[in-house]
Amino acid sequence: MAPQRVVVGRLPERTALSAELAARAYRLVQITGEPGIGKTAMLTWLAGYAATQDVAVLTGTATDAPFGVLTAALTDHLCPGELRDHMSEERYRLASTVFPTLAPHTRVAPRDAERYRLHRALGSLLTAITPPGGLVLCLDDLHWADAATCDFLAHLVRQPPNAALLLVLSYRPRQLPARLADALRDTPSTRLALSPLSRAETAELAGVAADSGQAARLHEASGGNPLYAELLADQTTMDASPLDFLPSMDIPQSVASPLGRPQSVDLNPSIGKTVEARRPPTHPSTNDPIARHEPIDVRPSASEIGRASCRERV
Repeated sequence: MAPQRVVVGRLPERTALSAELAARAYRLVQITGEPGIGKTAMLTWLAGYAATQDVAVLTGTATDAPFGVLTAALTDHLCPGELRDHMSEERYRLASTVFPTLAPHTRVAPRDAERYRLHRALGSLLTAITPPGGLVLCLDDLHWADAATCDFLAHLVRQPPNAALLLVLSYRPRQLPARLADALRDTPSTRLALSPLSRAETAELAGVAADSGQAARLHEASGGNPLYAELLADQTTMDASPLDFLPSMDIPQSVASPLGRPQSVDLNPSIGKTVEARRPPTHPSTNDPIARHEPIDVRPSASEIGRASCRERV
């Protein structure tokens, strides 16, 4: 069993995310929690749910490269010719300093005096690629984000685009860079602080009986942390205590981004690009559009594994 392969519980969080998606207007959501608590898994659930609502999704994971999370999320979905029709020449030029595919032969780093204009240009780019039906932009692991990304996101949340953009940011609160933390603290948003799983939810995640002794030991050993519960369940047997495995447990340093099978969803028709959105399996036993998406298989594709960061993506 690979870590973080399913989402269990989290009904209040999933209900809140589905409501924000239904607004079809600019919305900001912050998903926070400790390592392994399920932040990436919640983003994956949202991507799958958005696909069932025919809403496009773009995702990126933060790195220490300048604007790394944005280039990861957007680069493959930009059409230079079409974007020129939706952005001023100056803003297009500035945006091309971040996305060289827009002007591969003229990339020049913006001067300090242009930084504010660059932020406005990137905001215009987001507006241009957002289709009328909405766009979900999931930016993960922002506690690893570089200074340029933090500066831009601080600008974006204070001066949001006039578009049906659902911006979802996930991070570990104690590690978030101060410049971004300050902006997010003062900005209206939906804040989802993920808490540990209950004993019953831990048992469901591990595939054991909720009233069993193993479930009790597993919950005690993991503290309700989904990643640790799955790792412990992989290395235990029905007759062994998870506590016996803690000293020798090999916790991986890299957890690949969990993404399911892609399905094309149209971006803004005037831009003419598609993005990959994930549709989770439906459960015919219920008509509830939220409940029928639990649990969800979020196994990574080969291409996503190849791009996985060396940091823990949880």
